[in-house]
Amino acid sequence: MRSSIDFVHPSTYIYLYKTLIRSQLEYAVAIWNPYYAKYKDIIEKVQRKFLRAVHYRCAGSRLPYSELMQLYNLPSLESRRTLLSAMTLYNICHGRYNCTELTRLLSYEVPRTAQLRAVRRRRLFAAPGSNTNAGLRAPLRRMVDDYNTFFLGIDIFSSSHSKYKQEVLRNLNNTNE
Repeated sequence: MRSSIDFVHPSTYIYLYKTLIRSQLEYAVAIWNPYYAKYKDIIEKVQRKFLRAVHYRCAGSRLPYSELMQLYNLPSLESRRTLLSAMTLYNICHGRYNCTELTRLLSYEVPRTAQLRAVRRRRLFAAPGSNTNAGLRAPLRRMVDDYNTFFLGIDIFSSSHSKYKQEVLRNLNNTNE
């Protein structure tokens, strides 16, 4: 913020934020995505502080964080991390990484009966059991759990990359509202 004092338009600040700051916060997010709320809040604080400073510098007023995100069309960093994890799982399922070990680690849950009941939602991926917190927070386990929880209605295998991303974004927006 100190070195960009001459900028007048908020869009310039947002562009700099996305390229210089957010890209650093989202690097390899599928691996290091925080599990506990206190660590999620620390990361979210970076964007919150930035948006408040930009809005105050450009508009001279203060707004709540949720309104600032809508005004500048920026999703929360937590929803961005969820999106990026979902896209990583998509890439693993479609063999876009040159690592057969990742594909081999995925386990699919096969229903016992061919008839699916509307009352009970089935899971697509089987998450291995774990007796430790480290096992529960493992990256692939978290991606699978997120898919089974939020995105089960989206067909991960027959959707194109862009269509899958649009559906994930739509589900995230519905969840946040």
